[in-house]
Amino acid sequence: MKAQKVDVVMRRPGFLNVLSYAAGWVVAIGLILVGAAYALIKITNFAWPTLQWAIPLGIYLSLTAWFLYRAMQIPDEVARSHRQYQAVILCVRNLIILIILFADMRTVVGL
Repeated sequence: MKAQKVDVVMRRPGFLNVLSYAAGWVVAIGLILVGAAYALIKITNFAWPTLQWAIPLGIYLSLTAWFLYRAMQIPDEVARSHRQYQAVILCVRNLIILIILFADMRTVVGL
């Protein structure tokens, strides 16, 4: 058997190869971003009716909890019965506001 000489020519990637590689990355990242935006829109559309009342209600309840905490930290110069009275008034007021928040206003407004 006779040996054959093989010439191997190494070429660097051409300009078009580099461009197509970069374009592939741009397209892949673009598709990922579009998919993530679509998923975020779907999640937001699903959760928004709940968030519309949960966000203000959460803020209101957190402020109420903070005020109750502060009311209980008042020094003993203030009568304990007065603090309990204030806490009861605050809880009753919160229940009234929660009833108003959760009320179905469509029947009142006629929507």
